Amino acid sequence: MHQLLEVCAKNYPDNEAVIDKNSSITYRELDELSNRLAYVLKSNGVIRGDRVGICLDPSIEEVVAIYGILKAGAAYVPMDSYTPVQRVAFMIENCGIKALVTTGQTITKFYTEEVIDKVFSYVQCVIMKVVLSKDLLRLQSRILDSMSILQLQAFLE
Repeated sequence: MHQLLEVCAKNYPDNEAVIDKNSSITYRELDELSNRLAYVLKSNGVIRGDRVGICLDPSIEEVVAIYGILKAGAAYVPMDSYTPVQRVAFMIENCGIKALVTTGQTITKFYTEEVIDKVFSYVQCVIMKVVLSKDLLRLQSRILDSMSILQLQAFLE
């Protein structure tokens, strides 16, 4: 599937690939952003066959995440950001999610002892698209030894 994106980026680089509300990105931008995400995932230990969770609202970022994960050779596991945290924790454990692409607002939902211990015994890397909040800094310091929390600030730059 991601090979088709690369062909479109080469043949139609300036055509709109994804339109969401008042914003859009071209095939070239989608290809470049998904390449960057794939690089970040690979740099953080994601290998072919791993599962990477996507916990984002429907958006351009979600499409970038899907292609980036596929380009990294991994499989993506879509998760609804409005799903109760216990269900998301079960999905992470059951699927063996190695990395999670989400937002700071969503990840702070995991800030309970029982969920943190369960979720982050599997997840090695969290990639977010927003600035760290105070709650998120506490979460990061709580689990810093066992995983990396990255901020992909250039997700849509």
